Amino acid sequence: MTRWIKTVSLLLALLMALSGAALAEEAPVEELPELELTDPQVLEAPAMAPEEEGFAVAAAAEAEAPVAPEAVDGEAMVSAATCEGVCLNATQLTLGVKETFQLSPILPEGMTGVTFGYASSSAKIAPVSQTGLITARKKGAASVTVKASTGEEFTCKVTVVKAPKSIALSASSGTLGYDAATRTGTSYRLGVTFPKGGGCQVKFGGYDANVLAVSDDGVLTAVGPGTTTVTASTFNNRKAKCKVTVLGAPEAIAFADPAPAMIEKEKRTLALSVPENTFAGAKFSSDNAAVATVNADTGEVTAVARGECTVTATSFNGKTASCKVSVLPGPDRIDVPATVLLGLGDSALLGATPVRSDGAATGTGLKYESSKTKYVAVAQDGTLTGRKKGTAKVTVSAANGVKAVVTVKVVKAPGSVKLSADKRMLAFDAAQGIADTAKLKVTLPKNTASHITYSGYDPAVVSVAADGTVTARGLGSTTITATTFNKKTAGFRVTVCAPGQLLNRNVVSVAHRGGKGYWPENTLEAFRNAASTGATAVELDARSTRDGVQVLHHDATFTAGGKKYTIKKLKLEQIRALDASICTLDEALDVLAGSGLEINLELKDTAKAKSCVQAVKAHGLQDRTMYISFEAKLLKQVRKLDGSARLGYIINKAPSGLKKTLSALKSTYVFQKAEYLTPENLFDWQDAGLKVGVWTVNDAGAIRNWLALGVDYITSDYPKLVTETLQ
Repeated sequence: MTRWIKTVSLLLALLMALSGAALAEEAPVEELPELELTDPQVLEAPAMAPEEEGFAVAAAAEAEAPVAPEAVDGEAMVSAATCEGVCLNATQLTLGVKETFQLSPILPEGMTGVTFGYASSSAKIAPVSQTGLITARKKGAASVTVKASTGEEFTCKVTVVKAPKSIALSASSGTLGYDAATRTGTSYRLGVTFPKGGGCQVKFGGYDANVLAVSDDGVLTAVGPGTTTVTASTFNNRKAKCKVTVLGAPEAIAFADPAPAMIEKEKRTLALSVPENTFAGAKFSSDNAAVATVNADTGEVTAVARGECTVTATSFNGKTASCKVSVLPGPDRIDVPATVLLGLGDSALLGATPVRSDGAATGTGLKYESSKTKYVAVAQDGTLTGRKKGTAKVTVSAANGVKAVVTVKVVKAPGSVKLSADKRMLAFDAAQGIADTAKLKVTLPKNTASHITYSGYDPAVVSVAADGTVTARGLGSTTITATTFNKKTAGFRVTVCAPGQLLNRNVVSVAHRGGKGYWPENTLEAFRNAASTGATAVELDARSTRDGVQVLHHDATFTAGGKKYTIKKLKLEQIRALDASICTLDEALDVLAGSGLEINLELKDTAKAKSCVQAVKAHGLQDRTMYISFEAKLLKQVRKLDGSARLGYIINKAPSGLKKTLSALKSTYVFQKAEYLTPENLFDWQDAGLKVGVWTVNDAGAIRNWLALGVDYITSDYPKLVTETLQ
C-alpha cells in the first residue's frame, strides 16, 4: 500500500514539473527586458524597510526585474528539459515560516521503478515527509537529502525566513507587443520583492490566457491583444498586481528627434514615435561606437567623442528607424540667473543655456539638483517647484562637468497682480514695415512671486511673448490679461494705430506760460503768438497784488533796477512802474478770447479764487478754461464758486491722499511733473477715469514717448515740438 502511494505521488510530481517546464519555455531569456513600464509604483504598498522600498522602485524605473535574495528562487527550479538523469524539481528554496513545498524527483523519459527516501538535516527548521513535502517550521537553514533506490543521492538547500507581511512587484502596469502576423510577442520578467527578512514562493494567476502567458518564475509573454491583470500571491495570502496591456505591432517607427545634438559624455535616452495603439519593443544600435554608443534595450545614448553617427532602432516585428546623432564640444559655462524668486506652490522653468567660450550655445542634456528639496524641487527639464518658504541652491551640470549654481528663494504666493507697460499706443503699417513693440510690466505685492501667463488679447491686433513683449500685428484695441499661477489677474488695454493716427489724436498741447521758449513768459506778446505754434491750449500763472488785482507772473518776486520786489506787497500801479511787461489776468483774457485756445489758468498760492472766476466769466471763457493749482484749498474755493468748473490738480510726487483729494474736488484732471510720472501711475489713473497731463517736456524724443504712452496733455516751453511730432 505504501509503495502504491509513493508511485502515485511520484507520477503527480512528474506531471507538475512537466507542466511548469512547458510554461517556462514560452519566455526566452533574451527577450525579457522589453516591458514598457508606465507606473513604477506598487499597487498594494508593501510594509518595506526604506532601503528595500527604494530598491523596488529603482528596479521598476530601470525596466529591469532583479529578484531580491528573499524573493522567488525560480533560478533554482529544475525542469525535465534541462535534467540529465534523475534530478529534483528544486535544488534550493526560500520558504516562509509555515509554508510547504512539494519536493519531487524528475525521471528521464522511459525510466521507471525508482523509489526515493527523504531526510532533513534539521527537523526543527524544515522537516520533510516521506512523500517529499517540506514544511517550514522555524527560521534557519536545513538540507533535505533525497536518496534514490538506484543509489543516487540529491540535496535541496532550504532557507526558512519570516512569512512576508507584503509583496511588491517591479511594475504595477506595463505594455507588451504582439505581432499577429508571426504570432510572436515580447516578454518581461516580473520581479518580486518582500520586506527585509521575509520571503516565500510566489504563484502567478488571475490573468487572461488569451492575452498573456505567465511562467512559474514570473516571465510575462504576450499572446494576443488586450488588457489583463496578473496577480502574484504568497502562501499566506499576500498579493500584488500588475496590469498588462498588449498592443499590436507597429507598421512603422520613427525617432521623435531625427537629429539630436549632444555633448561629449552626455547620456540621453532617445524616444521613439509609434502609431497609436502599437508597441515597438525596439532594439538599438550605433554605427560608430567611437562617436556614441547606445544601450540595445533602452535606447540610452552615451556621447563618446565629437562627430556624427547613426543610431538605428529595430522593432520586435522588424521595422526600423534611424536618426543622426551629432556630438558637439561641451560648454565652457552655463548661463543662468543668479537668483530666482518662486511663489509657494508655483512651478517655473529655469532658463539655463550651455555656452562655449566663443559665446555659441552648445548641446542640451543638462542635469539639475536641489540642495534642499523640502523647499525647492527641480525636474530634469529644469522646472522648479516651490514646496515650502525658504531658500535652496539649484546646481545645473553639463555632462563635461561644467556647473552653475542658482539661488532659489521660495516666497508667498501673490494676493494680487498689477499690469502696466512702457507704452499704451503702438504704431503699425505693414507696407512700411512698421510694427511697434511695448514691454509689459508686472507688479506683485512685496515678498511674493509668480510666473505669469498672458491671454485674452486679440492676436489680429497684437502678439504677446512669454517675456511680456507686445508686438503690433494689426489696427485696433485689445486687452491683455496677466494671470499668476494662483489665478490672480490684471488687464491692460493697448491700442494699435496707423503711424499718423497714433500721433494725430486728442492730445492737448499746452504752451507753457504762453510758450516761454519763444517769448517772454506770461506776457501779452506770448499770449498773442501762442496759437501760431500749433498749441491747443495755453498755461498762465495768476498772482494777487496788494490791492487785489490778479496779475500774471510765475514767481512770487520780480527784479527791477537790480532790486527784488514781492508782488503781493505792491499795488498794481507800483508794479507797472517797475516792470511794464507784467500784465493783468483781464488783459490776457482779452487777448486769448479770440485765439480759440484752451486756457489752463494756474492759481498760485496768493491768487484770489473769486477774482479769477469772475474774470473768466466776464470774458465768457468758462467752457474754455480749466483752473489748475498745486493748492487744493484754492481749487475747493473755485468749486464752491462754480460747480461746473473743470479743475486740474498739479503735483510733483504723487501724494498719499491723491485719490481722496481728487474725489473731494470732483476733479478728473491731474498734472504731474515728467520726472515723477510713471507708466504705472499714468495707466492706473486713466483706468480710473482721470485725464493725465505731463509737464514740462522740451525734448522731441521724450514728447514722442509720452504720446506713445497715451498721455492726455503735454505741456512744453516749445509747443512747436509737440506740433511737429503730431504732424
